[in-house]
Amino acid sequence: MSHVVSVRMPEVLLKQARRTVKAGYYPSLNEFLVASARNELLRYMEPPAVKEVRRAREEMWQETLARAGGDEEKAIGLAIEDAKKSKMHRVLRR
Repeated sequence: MSHVVSVRMPEVLLKQARRTVKAGYYPSLNEFLVASARNELLRYMEPPAVKEVRRAREEMWQETLARAGGDEEKAIGLAIEDAKKSKMHRVLRR
């Protein structure tokens, strides 16, 4: 069962949402808004351990990005090299 909901949002957010739909990431503005609401709910409902893993992953990425001088492509290469040096590469190969 669906319900109609009116939403007020800043114009800049609406423009960005419409651009996302126009780029083909979502079939409609409605689908974009439903997915956004679902993602926010899931984010708040996830267990603390998952939140900690997300926080740690983001912290690691920021450190790698800083080592790469802000260059995302270089940071990706560094992250791959770091993974190869660790035991993680054995897990990733499976």
